[in-house]
Amino acid sequence: MQPITRRGFLATTLASSSISTSGETPESPVVDTHLHCFAGAEDPRFPYHSRAPYCPEAPATPQHLLRC
Repeated sequence: MQPITRRGFLATTLASSSISTSGETPESPVVDTHLHCFAGAEDPRFPYHSRAPYCPEAPATPQHLLRC
């Protein structure tokens, strides 16, 4: 199985988002919002993948994100 590329993912997502099971167009866009928690670069419990595109140095813990 080949890994999906970002371009392939976006093309598939855009194509599938235009398909509606009811035939109706939504009145307002649906936005999927979510946060990512990071233990930080120095935490050995959760190492970053060697090819990860985003590896923040500072931790972003659930407690910190809830305070924000």
